[in-house]
Amino acid sequence: MTNSKTFGSFKSFLSSVLPSGARLSLLRRIVERTYHAPQLVFPRDIGSSQRLLVILPGDPLVALHQLTCIVSLASYVKDASIALLCERRVTPFFKTLSGISDFIEYDDVEHFLFSPRFDKIGKEVHAGRYDVCLMLDPAPDLSLLYIAGQSAAAVRVGLAGAGDYPFINLHVNPAPGTTFLTDKSVLVAAVLGVPVLAKAKWSVAKESVEEVGHMLREVNIDPASRLIGIDGPYFFGRFGKKWTQSLVDMLQAKQHLCYFFSYDQPAAEASEWMERQGIPVFANLPVSRGAALVHKSKFVVAGAGVLFELADLLRTPVAGVFTEQEFDALCKESDTTRGLRIASRPDNATIESVERIVDACVGRRLSDT
Repeated sequence: MTNSKTFGSFKSFLSSVLPSGARLSLLRRIVERTYHAPQLVFPRDIGSSQRLLVILPGDPLVALHQLTCIVSLASYVKDASIALLCERRVTPFFKTLSGISDFIEYDDVEHFLFSPRFDKIGKEVHAGRYDVCLMLDPAPDLSLLYIAGQSAAAVRVGLAGAGDYPFINLHVNPAPGTTFLTDKSVLVAAVLGVPVLAKAKWSVAKESVEEVGHMLREVNIDPASRLIGIDGPYFFGRFGKKWTQSLVDMLQAKQHLCYFFSYDQPAAEASEWMERQGIPVFANLPVSRGAALVHKSKFVVAGAGVLFELADLLRTPVAGVFTEQEFDALCKESDTTRGLRIASRPDNATIESVERIVDACVGRRLSDT
């Protein structure tokens, strides 16, 4: 066994036996003694930077809220090399963006401190000689913080609460009342002089739309049908069978062609229930195909998950059902996006509100076609 592997095994052992506070202290000492960064000079405009590392959240929903920040950044530093560090499930959401030079990926099962993959990533990041590191995870774990420290970038910027020195050396404090995740994330770039663009939106490739048309025909659905997407696995798991059934019954009674959508593989119980409804289930689709399906839909009803944010980015009319805290973090209403606040669980009044929104939005969209 090589010395580096022996040391890596030793660090991994220490990480497994030390309490969290001691692990943090260990990492702080390693970063301070091993990864020497140039002195921070602030204010700093990153327009002349050559190499940038962006650390994305592992949660796909939270990661989607970083799109505006990434688009703004890439538009401003056009001649720079930008690398995104992200969980493999997140990569497809950013693959089509222009200005991204490299993706440094890891699987969810590899995401822990001193894992072999993260040890390799740390060495790659340190060798990358980045000028700037942007920590876009609002609550990074120790493995991501350690990567930021290993970058040894002169500027390592993140939101207040997203890690202390020496991992992050420039903190951004959002103004009181700033709760929407997209609004908070763009501040990380704005503090470095990046002009913030309007909220990003997605376009869907013609090929993806054609693929979805074929997919729908294979299950005997006319692609021109009045499609309504339902976040079935989320509603079933979060709010239970009875309420979800009432929501589905209401939508089907209006003679909409409903389908269940799941970003990933739904739990077995939810899968069995959805199959019994006689409604098409589209689960674990490639991101491009899932986006095309949402794009073709007349309306989407979703919860605090990927489907809601996808619909919002695609400007597909959507109604989201959220608790107060979720609403503030995930929903900013627009002509096509509506949110319903609930105390803890939805009720019949929530379904009635969804019905009114669907009637208004679907009717308006049909009249525009």
